Amino acid sequence: MSTGTQILLGVVIALVLFGGWLALRRRTPTERRPVTPELDARLRELVEDGRAIVAIRELRKATGMGPREAKEHVFALAPEPSRRVTDRVQALLARGKKIDAIKELRDATGMGLREAKEYVERLPPPTHHENPDQLVRVRELAAEGKPIHAIRELRQHTGMGLKDAKQYVDALTATGEPPAPPRAELSLAAMAQVRDLLAAGRTIQAVKLVREDTGWGLKQAKDFVDRL
Repeated sequence: MSTGTQILLGVVIALVLFGGWLALRRRTPTERRPVTPELDARLRELVEDGRAIVAIRELRKATGMGPREAKEHVFALAPEPSRRVTDRVQALLARGKKIDAIKELRDATGMGLREAKEYVERLPPPTHHENPDQLVRVRELAAEGKPIHAIRELRQHTGMGLKDAKQYVDALTATGEPPAPPRAELSLAAMAQVRDLLAAGRTIQAVKLVREDTGWGLKQAKDFVDRL
């Protein structure tokens, strides 16, 4: 066998061995390492700087997490927008200014573009606003034991649906106070749990969690989960 043939044969054998090593490495599960408090602090800084993609990359490298799990972990670290910020965002959405709403959210929280866009798209439509002056008569009617008249008055001034108006008046009759308003959005921590439940095929539990976290009705919570 000539020298050239021996060299070529050696190269072929080396390539075969290298290919086998790569295949074995791909089949070997990546060792998972825990997320330390120091790592979480570093990730939170990156998220607050609007560098969520870098945070996901660093988390995967440090722990061996898969892309989906790493993304949800990082997303849960994003700062929770205040009620005032959410109200401004929803006001812009009500006027059809989605781009301005995303920009408002990013300016207020430091979210990255993709995270802000996903957050804005998860927000439910703006709810009906209550005018305290207009609701004085509703309270009076409820106190007088006239729930049907109170419901009619409430719907006329707010545009509420029959079911929501009935629940509102029932709360006034029972406690003298209106029911606590539902949250305008799902918390980021709850969102991560909902995605985990959906990934496990537990849709009913996901809808239940959304309702518990926000106070939404069944249909609104189910529609929200169906859009994920």
